[in-house]
Amino acid sequence: MWCINGIVGGESGRVKVVVDQEVGRGLVFVNLAGELDLLTSDEVRSALSELVDRGHHQLAVDLRDLAFIDSTGLAVLVGALKKVREHHGSLVLISADGHPRRVLKITGLDKVFGVYPSREEIAGPGS
Repeated sequence: MWCINGIVGGESGRVKVVVDQEVGRGLVFVNLAGELDLLTSDEVRSALSELVDRGHHQLAVDLRDLAFIDSTGLAVLVGALKKVREHHGSLVLISADGHPRRVLKITGLDKVFGVYPSREEIAGPGS
């Protein structure tokens, strides 16, 4: 169940995916809450893939409400980054202090992704 211009997404019980769009900035925000791991990665992968397939190539994935992420979850994010780059798009992450931010730093993925502490800190496309 998806609605790009509303606060609608999917929820498996372990991960909640909420999608909304900031029209003026041209960004689609994907807010993740719960755990992104082996058990939930397919749901998140499908959500991100569907957005790209629908022509949304400027994505910001908000990890601030994510309690846990493992290597499978990281692979989902890297795969989505590759997919948007195929369409000359971008995928940035929003992550303050906490488990996801530590994992990004330990793995070096904080150098691969643009990582911002809040929505307000992200410059829109073309800025």
